[in-house]
Amino acid sequence: MRRLRDASLALAVIVLVMTVVGFRGFVTAPSAFAADPTVDIAAQLVGKSSEYKGKPFTYDLTVSNVGATDASGSTFTFIAGSGSTGVKIVCSSATSGAVCPTNLAVSGLNATGTVGTFPAGGQIHLTVTGYYGYGSSATATLSVNPPSGSTDTNPASNNVSQQTALSGDAIVSVTKTQDKASVASGEARTYTVTYRNDGPADMNGVMLNDVYVRAMGSTSTSLDSFLCSATGGAVCPTLSSSLPYRAVSGNYFYPHYAFGPSSGLTVNLPAGSSLTFTMAITEIIPCTTQTTLDTLNQVSMQNFPSGLTVRNSSGTVVTSTETATVTGTFTGVPSCPVATVAVSKTQDKLSVASGEARKYTVTYRNDGPTDLRGVYVDDVYSRATGSTSISLDSISCLATGAAVCPTLTRSLPYTNTTGSYFYPYYAYSPFNRITVDLPAGSSLTFTMTITEVVQCSVQPTLNVANHASLYNFSNNVTVKNLSGTVVTNDVAIVTGTISGLPACPTATVSVLKTQDKATITSGEARKYTITYRNDGPTDLRGVKLGDFYVRGTGSASISLDSISCSANGAAVCPNVIRPLPYTSTTGLYFYPYYVYDPSNAVTVDLPAGSSLQFTVVITENLACSTQASVNVVNQASLYNFPYGVTVKNAGGNVTNNEVATVSGTIDTSKIVDVSTITAISNPNPKPLGALTTTSTISNSCHTATNVPVTVKLPENGFLAPQPATPTCTASGGATCPADLRFDAATNSILGTVGSIPAGGNVVLSLLGTAGVIPPTTASYKITSTAPAANDTIPTVGTLNESNATFAYSNVQSPVTAKVTVSGGPAGGWSGSMAGTLVCQNQGSFPFTLSVVNGVSAVTSVVAALWEHDTCTATLTRPDPPAGYSWGDWTAGPSFTRTDIVGAQQFDFATSLVSDTVPYIPQLPFTGGRSAVSFTITGLSLLGLSLIFIVWRRRKVIS
Repeated sequence: MRRLRDASLALAVIVLVMTVVGFRGFVTAPSAFAADPTVDIAAQLVGKSSEYKGKPFTYDLTVSNVGATDASGSTFTFIAGSGSTGVKIVCSSATSGAVCPTNLAVSGLNATGTVGTFPAGGQIHLTVTGYYGYGSSATATLSVNPPSGSTDTNPASNNVSQQTALSGDAIVSVTKTQDKASVASGEARTYTVTYRNDGPADMNGVMLNDVYVRAMGSTSTSLDSFLCSATGGAVCPTLSSSLPYRAVSGNYFYPHYAFGPSSGLTVNLPAGSSLTFTMAITEIIPCTTQTTLDTLNQVSMQNFPSGLTVRNSSGTVVTSTETATVTGTFTGVPSCPVATVAVSKTQDKLSVASGEARKYTVTYRNDGPTDLRGVYVDDVYSRATGSTSISLDSISCLATGAAVCPTLTRSLPYTNTTGSYFYPYYAYSPFNRITVDLPAGSSLTFTMTITEVVQCSVQPTLNVANHASLYNFSNNVTVKNLSGTVVTNDVAIVTGTISGLPACPTATVSVLKTQDKATITSGEARKYTITYRNDGPTDLRGVKLGDFYVRGTGSASISLDSISCSANGAAVCPNVIRPLPYTSTTGLYFYPYYVYDPSNAVTVDLPAGSSLQFTVVITENLACSTQASVNVVNQASLYNFPYGVTVKNAGGNVTNNEVATVSGTIDTSKIVDVSTITAISNPNPKPLGALTTTSTISNSCHTATNVPVTVKLPENGFLAPQPATPTCTASGGATCPADLRFDAATNSILGTVGSIPAGGNVVLSLLGTAGVIPPTTASYKITSTAPAANDTIPTVGTLNESNATFAYSNVQSPVTAKVTVSGGPAGGWSGSMAGTLVCQNQGSFPFTLSVVNGVSAVTSVVAALWEHDTCTATLTRPDPPAGYSWGDWTAGPSFTRTDIVGAQQFDFATSLVSDTVPYIPQLPFTGGRSAVSFTITGLSLLGLSLIFIVWRRRKVIS
């Protein structure tokens, strides 16, 4: 029993010791981060931060597939700034397997395309050109979309915008000279015309006019030769007609018709450019009634771009046209043959009742001595107020001499129920006149019976007028009337009355319009209240309600924000058919009632004692103006009253259009137009590569104050140093933010710009690094915003946002480890060691190295580790074998590597050192020590110690 207990105790001790010797440590590490991104399309847009108005622009566009999968079929849309012209797009290059789009298209401000072949890593580079508009800023945007059915892992980088501050006026001049003040008929005269734009803004789409007033009796005017000289980037027009270009009719001659179908020539005049035309013009005048004829020739430059302030060389603002005029004479022109004409008109009754016929007799006569060919005869009857119908009941013609009566083409009676005028000769011609020949000594006499029906009238008697005329005489005949005066149109007028008319029923109407504010700022809403009333006693059916707003000078947009109607009496409010807000950006006038009716007016019934009241809220945004304020006018009207009702206003006066007008002002002195543009130093940086973001904040109108600026940097994508210090430079009188700072919590640059005068700017920059990421690729967007008070361009409350995108890619590489153990038992130590790879961004990776005979194989730690991370590899040694201790590490136990690139191997090296214990036995008898010693090492010593303990216990017990 005692032996069994002793054996058990020894075994327990041995197991305990061996357990301690064989202990292995375990480190629990999180699993590695893994990601597998799909489609990631990124847009990049680069443009200018500021430019003069009308100048050419070039935007560089890049569409990238920074994802890991094919994105063929991705589409993109570029939108140029408002007012831009001449937009064109080309694909300049495609890389990494991408192929340029074959369906590039431009429509207005939009340029679109589809990337048909777009593998992972592919890029296309596009160039968009055109001309800036004439607002105070331009915002361009680029949007990209993945193919149908795909999703984008980083949609923020799909849309970017850039803003350009636009400034500058244009100084223009037009001059015209002639080489001869006086010429004879058929003699050429040379004119020199120069159109100049001294800038600094370009002028695109201006119209150049040249008008030559033809002399009396001219039979031919011709442009015989034309030379053009262009400077400063202007381009000479191309003739579309062969010379000489000749006109034989009309009162005016337009040399520019030689260039196209328009009398005006549309050109671009860049700043500092000019066009000089040298033209030889010949006019033939066979005869005249005067010995000397004056001629006038005027050139002009007009159709200036809206939003551009144009001045002449004297500094005066030119609102519509800059002109130059030159006059000259023709001498030695013989006298023309003469014809004397007469027109007479009579009526059989001075006064008739409603519905009673009246007979008119009209005679057109040429007393010679010269024939007149192709002359016009007409007759016009002014209808009476309240007329419900007028008819030509009969008409006859009598010709004398060699004249010939025309033939009726319309059956009689010919009746008309609408319009203010009645033309009896429609019975002969589809026009309101007849073309006839009147040889010398001939005449044409028309006898016609006309009946007019007037239902009722304000007055019992109404006046009517009827006139006949003879005109369109040949240029080579001098035509005189019976008094001997040269005429171009001989006229005869007869007047009469329609009497005995009953009084019409009456209705008294009123229109009232008010506004809540007389003066507002640009972008501020103004409320109008309009009331249309019919106080009776007669109902008014089918009347029209109008309201129009005369847009302010430099208006960029105007909108109807809200409209409501309340009805009183038996009136009924119209229905809104168009969604609100209703906004317009073009035209001189704005019609709020377009939301009720596409005709801009509302047709309603206003029964007696009823009214309609409209409450209208309108907001107008004005572009930058040199004026301190702009006047605006808003007018409401009530019209289109039914026949048979006499409508009077509140003052008792008869009216056919009752109007109420209200005027106000818009303060333009505080308008600002702040723009931002965001740039990145490298759109395709390497992970952890240097990266500088730059945001330019500009202003092109008046002075913007206390502008809050935010530059939002993508977290993880842009790594700012700690601490981060943004930098600022200011120009043009602008001031850098006193509170400029980097906010680490939001990864943003923040600050308030105290002042940015017109033409000034502030540039904010921050140097950082691109992030490092586990995924293969990622795209990011930087966004700058700078909302400013009184900045309503392009919209009220604009953030003035711009963006820059960047993308970087990463690859995976293997990581391995090896350990070498020197010393130890014969043949080398064998066993295993545990290790851990800890990475800053990707977590921890445990590994084990198996050692055989003192060396391990090269062992995989991570099959694929994302590069550019910082990692530390640490190896832990187990307890040494019996009789040995671990020596120093000759390589290890930890290695740290930063910005890892490529395959990595960690080579550890350590050693085992023998544990020696000298044993010097005691000499017998003397108790001294032997000079000879030996060692008992490792488990042998431990085992002998245990045997000794057991022996001693047995000896004591026994």
